Formats: sequence, C-alpha cells, structure tokens
Amino acid sequence: NELSKIDWTPFRSTLGEANDSIKLSDPFSPYRYAIDHPPLYRIRSDRSEFKSPDRGDIFHVPFEKRRLVGNQRYSITGLPCLYLGSSLWICWEELGRPPLDSLWVSRFHIARPVSVLDFQFSPHQVWRIFEALRKGTPRAIDRSSEEKLKIRFNAEFLKSYVYCWPLIAACSIRREQRVGPFIPEFIVPQLLLQWIAQERQVDGIRYFSVRTPTEGNHLLAHSNCVFPVKTISVRGHCAELKQTFALTEPISWEALAAVNFGDRRVITDRDSNAFAPVKLNKDLDLQYSQTDFFTAEVKLAEIENRPNCSRTMDT
Repeated sequence: NELSKIDWTPFRSTLGEANDSIKLSDPFSPYRYAIDHPPLYRIRSDRSEFKSPDRGDIFHVPFEKRRLVGNQRYSITGLPCLYLGSSLWICWEELGRPPLDSLWVSRFHIARPVSVLDFQFSPHQVWRIFEALRKGTPRAIDRSSEEKLKIRFNAEFLKSYVYCWPLIAACSIRREQRVGPFIPEFIVPQLLLQWIAQERQVDGIRYFSVRTPTEGNHLLAHSNCVFPVKTISVRGHCAELKQTFALTEPISWEALAAVNFGDRRVITDRDSNAFAPVKLNKDLDLQYSQTDFFTAEVKLAEIENRPNCSRTMDT
C-alpha cells in the first residue's frame, strides 16, 4: 500500500493530552490550543424522531441502523463514523443549514487522548504560522510554547506538507452535486479512512471544512474530525469510542435559547471560538462572538462544567 510508505509523523496530532504550560498571555496559544484541545460539537436535525433524546441518539449511527449510513466524505455506506465539528456553526454548515428550530446539539469532550491525521491546516494557514514563528513577535511570549510550535512548523514540515498536498487537496474537493449515490469527490478521502481503519496508526482524521472559507489565522471554528468505529457489534455503539468521548445530553436549540446563565464567562481565545471570522452571506463578515452559535456554545460549556452533565456513554 502506497499510503504505508508515507512518513505521517509531521501530520500526527494527539488531542486531549493535559498541558498546563499553555499561557493565555502567549500570542501563539490559540494555535497550540487549537491543535491539542479543540472544542467539539455535534448536531442533528430532526423535528419528529427526537422527543426525549439521550446521548446515544446524537452519537454515531448505532450498529442496528447501519443500513442508514450513506456515503459521506470520509466514510462509506454501512460504516458508522463519529463526525464532530469544532463549532456549532460549522456543524450547521456541514448539514446544509437546516432550520435552527429542528436542531439538537451536544458538546463533546475528549475523555482520553486520541491521535489524528491532522489535515486541518490549509496552505495559507501553514505559511502564516511558519512566517509568524520565523519573524517572532515583539510581545512577551511563553518561549516554551514558541519552541514547541517551531518544532512542528519548521522547514521540514513545509516540505512534508508540499509533498502531501496532492493527497490533502484530493480529500478537500467540494461536492458539486448533492443528488445521486455516486460522489466522485469522496473517493480519495474514503480510501484514506479505510486505510486508517485497517492500519490503526491513528484514531481518526481532522480536516478543514470545504463548505466555508478559512480566511485569517483562526483555526478553531472551521475544522471537523471523523473517527471510524473500532469495534463492531450487532447493536449499540463502538465500545472504544464510547470510552473516548464524554458528551452532554442533547438539548434542542429552542430549549437552549431559553436558558440564561448570566454574563459570568470571560471570553478568551483559549477555550472558545469567540474571535473566529465567519461569513453567513456575502454581506455578513462577522466575529463569531456576534452570533447565536457562539452564545449556544457558551451555554453548552456551562452545562458541561456542571456535575455529571458531561460523561461518557458507559457512565
């Protein structure tokens, strides 16, 4: 297999590892935190099926319903995968902008570290990070953070990125037609995920969305993750994925909008998508904190921090 001959080391990231050395005063912390501790969300759009959903209803498609799994970018028919977005907004975009009053939303937390093949960086983001590190900054920074980033975003990484760009590009072609069972744009990414499921060198893939522009330096709000199941059963969900992710119980968009925790949260680039640029149409270039998607994420974070409100499927 030609994929096994590629040195994937520069593209491997471990998500969820404890790292207390990241300081909020460090201007490079958004990049480090985006790499290691992304916020993760999942939404479902359904007006009729969900009356009182539980965590299993917003996890991957259960094995007894795998016949419902269709072609997706990184998964083939019948193979359940857990798709997660780094913002509620990107989840909404990936579903084709369904009515907000049809949404059920949940916030996911990585309960134990997972490794991903990291394709979340578009070419201009890689170059901007490399240039920022090369030129340095006049502000006081956490030197350990800068040095760790330089280990990754160095000249050798640029070479590896250029070498792998044809594959990354082939996995990042926007789907032209949304009707029909055959989707040529999904052939290469599906082959890549099948290789990952067989080789098990990583747990999943993180990739930048092709449905939205990733302008600017902010990485958080524009990426997705996909994790294929590792165990197969007659019913239920993957035993390993259930232990890997904790999540809040799904809540309807309307119910979440009715919740008011007060303005107690301090917005930082470390733990939110607040400063990400988003574009809702040609006229609306906004900061994410100006949207109800961000407001909903703040509320979900509050819920997650409450005792027993965020837990794995086995607890």
